[in-house]
Amino acid sequence: MAQAVRADFPFQEILCCPDPTGRRLQTSSAMGLSNHAILQKYSFRINAPRAPWSIRDKVSATRLMIRDANGHRRLKVDPRCKRVIRSLSKLEYRAGASVPDPKSDHSHMADALGYACIALQKGLLPWSLGVTGFRVS
Repeated sequence: MAQAVRADFPFQEILCCPDPTGRRLQTSSAMGLSNHAILQKYSFRINAPRAPWSIRDKVSATRLMIRDANGHRRLKVDPRCKRVIRSLSKLEYRAGASVPDPKSDHSHMADALGYACIALQKGLLPWSLGVTGFRVS
């Protein structure tokens, strides 16, 4: 995957906000590297916390980016991102639970989006939000 993305965007800076467990040397890669090491090999920048964020924090961060209490939207999903849209619209919750069901077929993309949203809100990214969008700090 990293090789294909890098081939499509050879000169772009690519920033990843992965799950921190990707640092472990448990990967099915033939190279015997961790997931983070593979991404770094292809010049991806990685911003991952040392410990996983709680599911509740990721859900709150995503909801806040979609629409905050004042009705402001800071996250727009391109209509061509069919899998993200499907994941967000069909995400399932267990009865009586306030977090998504991890066994749901639609939780993976929403979880990935949650890592990016929480990284933005926790200041892990090298950009600041401005009036016209993202600015490099």
